[in-house]
Amino acid sequence: MRGNLRLFQSKKGYRTSIDSLLLPFIATTHLPTLLPLHTSHIRGQAETSEKVVTDIGCGCGMMSLLFKLHNPSSYLLLLEKQEQMLQRSLKNLEVNGVRRHHFRPFLVDIDREFVHTYACMKGVADVVLMNPPFYPQRSFKNIE
Repeated sequence: MRGNLRLFQSKKGYRTSIDSLLLPFIATTHLPTLLPLHTSHIRGQAETSEKVVTDIGCGCGMMSLLFKLHNPSSYLLLLEKQEQMLQRSLKNLEVNGVRRHHFRPFLVDIDREFVHTYACMKGVADVVLMNPPFYPQRSFKNIE
């Protein structure tokens, strides 16, 4: 598969950056230092030998895809608030040979309520990938 990666992404707006290419590699290099699996009862379809990876704001799925390619036995939880982006990430996983039973998508807005409601999920993921978009400070209104 090396050199044959296919990625569908928007022509405009947020697109994959160098961060999305580096973060899965960094997470992979630290994988041997992870604690042993201890929450297989809450992992759904994941096998007990699989590392569960949660990609928060998965976008087009680039980080999940790269992590999966370097760690074939991992199980992916994809969280995204934009349906179009989530569908694109599913397409990218599919065209690159990731089978449907190796990941689970969630259309969800991760806000304060979500965090409080799912605080009990602590320990579900062995690895959490997240690469939020960055905006210039001037693009935000003063909230004071």
